[in-house]
Amino acid sequence: MKPPFALIQLHPSDDVVETLEYLLQEARDGHVIGIAYGAILKRRAYFVDAAGEAHRNPMFGVGIANVLACELMDGWLVRVDPLLERI
Repeated sequence: MKPPFALIQLHPSDDVVETLEYLLQEARDGHVIGIAYGAILKRRAYFVDAAGEAHRNPMFGVGIANVLACELMDGWLVRVDPLLERI
């Protein structure tokens, strides 16, 4: 039987810190010119925002956010039904 809930880790996630450091370096090097993002905080709070080109060109920001949503849904669907991975 699956437990009703999972505990959320309270220490910083290594992959989150590594990803943010990578994005920061890419932005400093001039490779990242815009970002649309969402962050999950403790107690399931969250925030979303956009900066740079994603803020100046909202349709591009919306497009990037939709690509992210599709990729997250694809990962979720495969976890729900592993047969979908072959599609």
